[in-house]
This record gives sequence, structure tokens and C-alpha cells, in this order.
Amino acid sequence: MKIAVFAAGVAGAGGIAVLSVSLWYYLSPKTEGVFSQYGQRSTPTLAQINEKLVRQLLDEITACVQAKSGNLLTSGFDLTKIHSTAANCLFSVVLLDRDGRVRPNGEARLEAIVSFLGITVPPPQVSGQAVVKITPVPESRVFTVPVKVAGKSHQFLLDTGASSSILQETTAKGLGLQGLPVPSEILRYSVVGDDCDRIRATIINLPPLQVDQAKVAGLSGMGLNEIPADLAGVLGMDFLSAYNLYLHPQRGTMKLLPRTPPPEDKDLLPLVGKLGVMTILANINDKGNSPFLLDTGADVMVIAESEAVGLGIALTEAEPTEVLGFCGVESAKRVKLRSVQIGRHRLTNLEAVVIKGDILKLLGVKGIVGQNYLNRFEQYWYFGDRNALGYPTSGFLSLTPILP
Repeated sequence: MKIAVFAAGVAGAGGIAVLSVSLWYYLSPKTEGVFSQYGQRSTPTLAQINEKLVRQLLDEITACVQAKSGNLLTSGFDLTKIHSTAANCLFSVVLLDRDGRVRPNGEARLEAIVSFLGITVPPPQVSGQAVVKITPVPESRVFTVPVKVAGKSHQFLLDTGASSSILQETTAKGLGLQGLPVPSEILRYSVVGDDCDRIRATIINLPPLQVDQAKVAGLSGMGLNEIPADLAGVLGMDFLSAYNLYLHPQRGTMKLLPRTPPPEDKDLLPLVGKLGVMTILANINDKGNSPFLLDTGADVMVIAESEAVGLGIALTEAEPTEVLGFCGVESAKRVKLRSVQIGRHRLTNLEAVVIKGDILKLLGVKGIVGQNYLNRFEQYWYFGDRNALGYPTSGFLSLTPILP
């Protein structure tokens, strides 16, 4: 049986692709007509921005686009080709070093460009609240949630590992939604699976999404031609972080409540935002704290191969397995973790899978906290304010053990 690790379902890819449209508006005013769909210009502020570095990055991106696609700045252009090339160049110049390794300060470089150009991501329009039942996906620990789109109810994956909400391509086309492509090169760094070339991903302006009475409009999300488990979509952090999120896995209950500051509680666990998802410090096998992604879309704990080696996990003796993600399947090793501790909450003898995954490098994490840990707790998530990229930068998590 393949283990579901929808892991960071295109974490950051949506934001990068949307930003590439905004960036191309700066580089080529001829795309001004389409820019208004994705962002708005404001007066640039140069406070705390390394102007020399940003200008150098913009020059490198322009040179990259010209080298890949010819002189698109002066000739007639195909918007789809321009967008794909701009997204590729933005990704490779800003987030990767010259050896193709992910830069640890990549998100800060992105934010500096956005601030320098005066691009603002419009905040979503949020109303209402919700109390709904969530349903386990068969042979899995992950859940679906009922989401209403254009008056029709669908089952979406509940995925805190997805920075953007997603619609299945057929559903998107049925609503007349047209999008711009996300290059497969970006997907390879953003999702689990070894077959991204067959995945068609596009950036789309999502219609209002509604869960019970909770409604969020004005989101730029994604369309995908294939979503695992034949689901109609994915409810990601762009929607979830607009509320205080309550989850009780064993009761199958989710609440979306108006955002309020967290209570003063010494047991609250601090969260750090990373490209639209949330990370937390986790102690594995009593070897010290490392940053991990919190992902309700992952069946089990996930460990980066380099981290597993550092923890002394014997991979040569581990059982081969396969994990299922948005780009199909990927080979992995199945292991047991002696302990996983977050704050004061310690669980023992947890299953995990070890992957090589560029997704972990992009997010700057050592692994993923999956549902075999999270489902043992009643959870209350609080999210902080959004940054220039439209992502929450911080938050808090309250965990209350669920008694057997």
C-alpha cells in the first residue's frame, strides 16, 4: 500500500508563479492588462531593502528570460510562454544558487523584490465561521472536508501542507476558469512524486470557497489535472489561515472561528511561516530540535534522508516503500522513530518514511509532522499577520492529548 504524503501540496509554487506575473509586469509593460488579475502596485518603499541586490536579481532574471526565450521584451509575445519562462527564471535566480541548491534565505529574497517593486497581494475577503464534520480518506489518516464552490458541494483534502487551495482541472474548466501554467521544474521542488511532467498545473483566480458559513473570496489558487484519491480539490492554508482553526481528529470535527489573538499560555507552541505553510521545532529520537513542516495531508512522519543519517537511522536495513503525492509515487524507506517530541508532547515508536525530496530543501525543514502524530491531539491553530507575499509569518499551536 502506498503511503499518502501529499506533503506541502505545492507549497510555495503558487505564490512563486503568481509573483512571476507581477514581476513580468515590471519587466515588460505590455502585460499590464493581465497583471491586474494577480496583484496591485503600490508606492515602493526601500526601507530595509538591499536595493543593489534587488536590482542585480532583476537584471539576472531579465537576462535569464532573454537567454531562454529570445528577446521577448521587444518582439510579439505569447503570454503563456512568457509566464512559464518568467516563473522558471524567478525560481532559479532567486531561490536556487548556481549549483541548483535551495537558498536558505530564498523567501526573504522574494519578499525584498516584492517590496522593492511596490507589489501588494490583496488580502482575501473573509466572512462567517464553520463547524463541520471531517471524513477520513479510506486506508489513510488524512481527512476531507465539504467545500462549496459556485453553489455545489465537493469533498476537498484538508491540507495544512498546501500553501494554496486547489481545484481539480475539470471542475475549474466547468466554471470557465482559465489559468497560466506552473512549470514542472517548480513542481519538482514543491511536491512529492517522481512524475511531474504529466501534471498540468495552472494559476487561477479561485471563485469564493465556502465551508459551512465560513467564506473566503479573492484567492489566487491552482488548478491540477490530477488530485490523489479522486478529490475535487484541496483546502489549503490560504483559506485556513484566515481563521482560528480547531481540529478534533477522533470526533471528526473542524471549526473555523474568527481570528483572535492566542491566550497567554506557556504551553502554546510557536510556529514559523515558510512559503505559506507552518513549521515547528520537533525533537526526533532525543537528538535535539529541528524545523519540521506541520502537514495534515501526510499520513505519517517524514524524515529527510540527510536528517535520518544524522540521527543514526540504519537505512540499509529499512523496508522499501512508496509514497503518494501530487506528482505520483516516489520511492522511500519505512522506519520506526523511537520518539517524537514537540514541546512537552512526546510520542514513542512512530512510523516514518525517509525521502530525498527537494520539497524539504525548498522549505528549509528536516521533515514533516504527519497525521500519525497530529491525530493524537486536539488542536487549536492561531495564525499571525500576512507578509508582502500574502503568507502568514507566524502562529501558535495548542495541543491537548486525546485519551485512548
